[in-house]
Amino acid sequence: FRYNPPFSPVAIRTTSGITVRPKNHVTSELMNRTTMLNVTHLRTCLVVIFVGISAVMLVNGILVFMGSILPQSLAETSAIRSEYCSRPIVLFENHAYMYNTRTLIFFNLLTHFIKVLTSITMDILSAIKNRKSTRAFVDKQVSPQSIDDVLDTARWAPSGANTQPWQVAVTTGATKTNLCLALADAFKSNNPSNADYEYYASPVEEPYRSRQRSCGAALYGALGISRQDKEQRDAQWLKNYFGFNAPVILFIFIDKNLEKGSWVDMGMFIQNIMLAARGHGLESCPQAALAEYPDIVRSHLSVPDEQSLICGIALGYGDTAAAVNQYRTERESVDQFTSWHA
Repeated sequence: FRYNPPFSPVAIRTTSGITVRPKNHVTSELMNRTTMLNVTHLRTCLVVIFVGISAVMLVNGILVFMGSILPQSLAETSAIRSEYCSRPIVLFENHAYMYNTRTLIFFNLLTHFIKVLTSITMDILSAIKNRKSTRAFVDKQVSPQSIDDVLDTARWAPSGANTQPWQVAVTTGATKTNLCLALADAFKSNNPSNADYEYYASPVEEPYRSRQRSCGAALYGALGISRQDKEQRDAQWLKNYFGFNAPVILFIFIDKNLEKGSWVDMGMFIQNIMLAARGHGLESCPQAALAEYPDIVRSHLSVPDEQSLICGIALGYGDTAAAVNQYRTERESVDQFTSWHA
């Protein structure tokens, strides 16, 4: 065999069975360095494993402690999971299988973390500028907790002398469906609108009339419906009475004995609802059409006649792929509606 000192093995067995151990300082040096390197890697791995185990034990201890002071009910757990996982708690043979306390606490922490991230990315300016009337929604339910959170934020709207004149009826499920069918039947029967107030002036003067026309043209243009196609236009209008199939419709009421100042307060409250909805990943559409037959709404919801119906608000998760949600109405520039006085 050939012997090359810098790359010699520690021992070589020849064909005759004689073991040769080359004595070379380079080989010995290489062996020593390799041994030291292996020991260093072993120490590093042991340290990483120790730190990892310690971290797991620390987190586990924190979760156990939090679990002892933060009890979690089945209803709260179901609401949180349905909001972020869209999956109810599994029921099988009348037994409810739910996460243990530590997992529940971890899930709550994750929930709050997601909400913090949402609040960071959805600032108030972008919520205002990007809000639009959504007229198509996906088939996804909105949790009661999300609706409550939206209204809990909206209630901080300003009002004259803190009168807080708003009343809200939340409709979902069969109640919403039956009410929408009744409103649609009234429209298809050519029943005249008997709204509690007049929304538009009669006649509508300029420049407001031109803005109305532009709004309608943008809507039907996005849907590819011509001005002459009355059948398709009526079919699209009929969707108003179903809240565009949103899973939730909010009906907004005010006492009839209140004056115009309180109606101004209602506008700020309604805007708060729509902005708060955006913070929860929801879209909305305020609808005067849902207030065209207030007697039907009051009858279905057992609302007293002393309450005036202002509007309905469709609420849900917007269908971003729908053609009707692809357009935006224009706004006048600041110079068009502002005068400065120094």
